Amino acid sequence: MTTRSRLAPGDPDPWFKQRSFANPSYTFDTAAGRYIVLCFFGSAADPNARAAIEAVRRRGDLFDDHKFSFFGVSVDPADEREQRVADSYPGYRFFWDFDGRVSRLFGALPADVAQGEGQLAFSRLWYVIDPTLRIMRVIPFAADGRDIPALLAYLDALPPPARFAGFEVQAPVLVLPNVFEPEFCAKLVGLYEANGGTESGFMREVDGKTIAMQNHAHKRRRDYVIDDPNLIAETQARFMRRVVPEIRKGHFRAHRDNTTKGTAHR
Repeated sequence: MTTRSRLAPGDPDPWFKQRSFANPSYTFDTAAGRYIVLCFFGSAADPNARAAIEAVRRRGDLFDDHKFSFFGVSVDPADEREQRVADSYPGYRFFWDFDGRVSRLFGALPADVAQGEGQLAFSRLWYVIDPTLRIMRVIPFAADGRDIPALLAYLDALPPPARFAGFEVQAPVLVLPNVFEPEFCAKLVGLYEANGGTESGFMREVDGKTIAMQNHAHKRRRDYVIDDPNLIAETQARFMRRVVPEIRKGHFRAHRDNTTKGTAHR
């Protein structure tokens, strides 16, 4: 049975190392900090692939390694042998994914494709990746080439990398857009609107006991508690897939910030 990795907006980009035009082992996550367009074009001998590469080559105003970087992925050894594509700096780089390892990670190749069948089973895809290496958009190639203007229009509309989340992100805050896709958000909002929620109130200690209280002068909010096991599982799955990997990338163990003279004011 043929299976492919299915990555969607909000998912973390799989990190990898692969041979590139100029580097025997390019570490992809070192490109973080700008938008990345990762193009699985398969073979530059294909007319649609050539059109895609030529289109982004004409947009040097975008692909300057400050706002955007372009990475093309080839599974055709003839692309290297016949020098069909080459790096161009700033902005343009190519991976030689002849073993299909990266293409499998991103679903351009099935997980179980046989050696030598890569080009036959290849699905051409564009990935737009945010500066924190999370997927923003997946655009399949179209036979009539309409994917190219759709991609470029999307790129042109993006804010500067520092404002990719919709506002200036300040370290060390972790901001993760698209954890819930719009359709799932609409589902949750619909449940709230249908059920109306209940007053959540607040907790206060009275005579040694913690009790729930209502006081609209202090707080007024109605909450809907999700009790559907399937919906709870759907919600948890999105956190496990899209939030937990970002937390695992780095950490600062529990600590106090006011233990030295220079930080005593905190």
